[in-house]
Order: sequence, then C-alpha cells, then structure tokens
Amino acid sequence: MIPLPNILAAFVNKSGQIVRPWNSYLQQFTQQPPSVASIIVSASPFSYTAREPGNIAITSGTISNIRLSRGIVDIDFGAGTNKIIPVGINDIVTITYSALPTVRFLPSYGQTVA
Repeated sequence: MIPLPNILAAFVNKSGQIVRPWNSYLQQFTQQPPSVASIIVSASPFSYTAREPGNIAITSGTISNIRLSRGIVDIDFGAGTNKIIPVGINDIVTITYSALPTVRFLPSYGQTVA
C-alpha cells in the first residue's frame, strides 16, 4: 500500500496532468489486488500483526478462540473456523487452537507488504 501523499503536494502540473506522488498513490486503486498470502502458523496461541489493511481468513483446525486487538480494544470472535476477520495496519489477530488451522491474508488493495 502506498501511503496518502502530503495534502500540500501539488496535485496537477501547469498542463493539468496529475503529478507524482499523487499519480502513484491513485494508480494503486486501479490495479488488481495482490494474491492471497498464506500465513505460517506457529505454536498456540498464535498472533499475527497486520502490516496493511485486508482480511484474515481462518479455516480448518480446532480453534477455541480468535481475538482481534486494535489499540486498547479487544474483540473476541469465539471458537470455530471459517471466519474472516477484517484488519487494519497494526491490528493483532490471536488464534488459540488445539489442531493447526489454515490462515490466509487477503490484502484490500495495492502491493502486499511482505
């Protein structure tokens, strides 16, 4: 994801053409989203910190709890699989499990920050 340019930066030049960094920023919204990325799950409880906006898809395994932490707010999604958790930058998803789940990251737009 390319961050929002400084709002004081010129948007167009004297010819009326959109200039950098605005051109690069806006172009990312016209491109196909990057591929779904597999997340390698380690020991339970496993935590994943999002580096960009997107969704975490959790399937299979035996899950006793899924928790989303955003700042000082925690949201419990409970037990079970086949859940999609929307995340923003620096959100933390913690999965407590007894049988290994499959976890994938679906980016919202732009380029995946691996």
